[in-house]
Amino acid sequence: YTLFQKVIYEGRVDGVIVITASSSDAELEIFKKEKMPCILVAKYSPILDSVYVNNRGGSYTAVKYLIDKGHRNIGIVTVARKNLNIEERMGGYTDALKEKSISFRPELVYEATADSMTDGAHIANKIISNRENNEGAPTAIFSPAGDMTAIGMIKEFKKRGLRIPDDIAVVGYDDVPA
Repeated sequence: YTLFQKVIYEGRVDGVIVITASSSDAELEIFKKEKMPCILVAKYSPILDSVYVNNRGGSYTAVKYLIDKGHRNIGIVTVARKNLNIEERMGGYTDALKEKSISFRPELVYEATADSMTDGAHIANKIISNRENNEGAPTAIFSPAGDMTAIGMIKEFKKRGLRIPDDIAVVGYDDVPA
């Protein structure tokens, strides 16, 4: 048994709050099986009561906003460490593009190693280079990787003389105060 299972079987807890974005329903089945009161936070599960962010809907809304502002070449910044949140956010991005008959373009997908301003600055430099060499480069960037990446991009774009949102629009995800 794991320590967690031992605590459940010994009756040392009355309920559990599970915070996870990556556990499978099979892993969560123990709570249902043991009739342990449980709330799952940060992930939807059909087998447990859940409190979670609608990542897909939030991303859809952000990308639709950019489309409504006239953008058609919208880049997206993901993170190397794939998780359910990023997958859901990518789904919202592609949903908004499809709804407006905008083709998904893999060359507009940029990958950060982490949600950091340093990664944001590196990605901004890649985008600037692409803009100088390619007419299909992004006019807007959606960063579901997180706000710190978006802030790093904005700082680097400004440092390099681009005006936000006139020259390039940037939308982050997570609501970190700037």
